[in-house]
Amino acid sequence: MAHRTRRPLVAGNWKMHGSAASIAEVRLLVAMLDGVGLACDVMICPPATLIGRLCELVGDAPIAVGAQDCHAEPSGRIPATSPRRCCGMPARAR
Repeated sequence: MAHRTRRPLVAGNWKMHGSAASIAEVRLLVAMLDGVGLACDVMICPPATLIGRLCELVGDAPIAVGAQDCHAEPSGRIPATSPRRCCGMPARAR
């Protein structure tokens, strides 16, 4: 079996500190990475309320957008997003 080297991942988890105003920072990141050959994968994990907007913003840029965390239960008093809710989101990871 051939040994495959894993590509490093640089991910930023916004916790609950992200807001619509933070979208400008992602817009800047997209511009900074345009045409740059990266030696790592880049992912941002914003609050669930911003996932859809950021997926649209990053488009084909080399930035993955993901959920911050998931919980096994479909609902309840939990701070995480349920997998069922994540399935309807346009987040992507490579």
